[in-house]
Amino acid sequence: MPSSEAAPVVKRRAVFAGVAAAVFALAACCGGDEESDAGVDGSARDAGARDEDSGRDSGAVDGGAPAASWNRVEGLPETCYAFTAEDPIAAAGGELVFRPCADAEGCRRLDVDWHPYDGPRIDFAGILGAYSDGAFHFAFRRGWWREGWRLHVVGSDEGPVRHVLRTRSFDRRSGGCLAGPMAVSATEAVITLMQYTAAGSVTHLHVLRLSRSLPGGVRLLASLDTAALRGQRGAQRVMLGEDFVAIFVVPGGDILRVDHDGTTSWLTDTSMRSPVLEDAANDLVLLNHGWPDASIWAARGRELASPFISGGDAAFNPHSDGADIVWLQAYGLVSGAGRWERTELWTSPFSPDPRELAPRRVVEDAPFNRMYALGHGVVAAGEPATLSLSLWGLTGERLGALPVPRDTELRGTIILAMGEESVAYSPTWRVRPYGGEHETLRIQRYDSLAP
Repeated sequence: MPSSEAAPVVKRRAVFAGVAAAVFALAACCGGDEESDAGVDGSARDAGARDEDSGRDSGAVDGGAPAASWNRVEGLPETCYAFTAEDPIAAAGGELVFRPCADAEGCRRLDVDWHPYDGPRIDFAGILGAYSDGAFHFAFRRGWWREGWRLHVVGSDEGPVRHVLRTRSFDRRSGGCLAGPMAVSATEAVITLMQYTAAGSVTHLHVLRLSRSLPGGVRLLASLDTAALRGQRGAQRVMLGEDFVAIFVVPGGDILRVDHDGTTSWLTDTSMRSPVLEDAANDLVLLNHGWPDASIWAARGRELASPFISGGDAAFNPHSDGADIVWLQAYGLVSGAGRWERTELWTSPFSPDPRELAPRRVVEDAPFNRMYALGHGVVAAGEPATLSLSLWGLTGERLGALPVPRDTELRGTIILAMGEESVAYSPTWRVRPYGGEHETLRIQRYDSLAP
């Protein structure tokens, strides 16, 4: 229920063990650090014929990447390589194509015309997508290990490629930048870059905004050194609001707001207990606060987060699409088991004012312990008993389970967006050569789901 009372103090960051634990070994927040999957020795040479003075790069990338003309992102340090493509469609290797899934009815999949076991690959890790105007908007990464380059492609299932950003793994001789998590909307995308020294120490977090409304399609919103980051070392999750970006920084677990004009504001402080960024809607940022007596807090505008929803023995895991808000309420913590005796799904029409919420219970004894997305009256949630990811309507009915293609599994960042008639999600390949992951995007109709 809506509440303005804070809970008593317990150990910081314990929320990850309870609230975020899920059947698929899914993290509470999305990782996106390229360091683990680039697979490149820092001494790799630059394949492109780059003109450092002009900031242009005319060369192709090794490993079969398409040739294109590139413009360097202004404002970044020399060792932080980031370029935008003048022709995004050419840089992406052509238009994005969706074809029917061979193993499921009512399903389309992004066609990947390269073999997953060598050369370029597709990766949805750390990507948050969106649904708007009848289309799914998303981003993915393609990698070329020999030269350490990555392409970050932004597009939709109904339109052309909007942006392609090219980054490179840092060089162990001179340092550089690693791309972190991204977020996507119908009109823009945001990507984070962590800058490292040659010794591997973090020096800065750079936040890039990609939008066709910007000159050259890109703008460096902020460059924050470790002092400005309160000593934090990385971005673990980013969420897009109406005119800002919310960033969950680690290891301390603070939430930073970066407005489109470059203004930065901390939405959490040291008095808060285990804040975890969950979602952003309109001008509101939603977060989990505390554990095990968790409650939901919210930050309006640039204000510090404050209590927003509480109920049961714990209220947590909020999501909103700007029309509705959902959350879980739990009862009877099982000692030493990290789980609850009973979990309920609750919802309310969205409001930034907790006094105007109208909570109602949707599912009294929910078979899931974690939700991953909300959109158009549909929730995606993980079910421990069946090791599946299921979809539920806000009227309380279970719509069905998402199909898991052969040789894949559901883990990591698996939900991109919920649409009016379909869900977009990204299964993960079980076989991971070079320590990387091979994923593709599937769009599944609700009316064709398995029981």
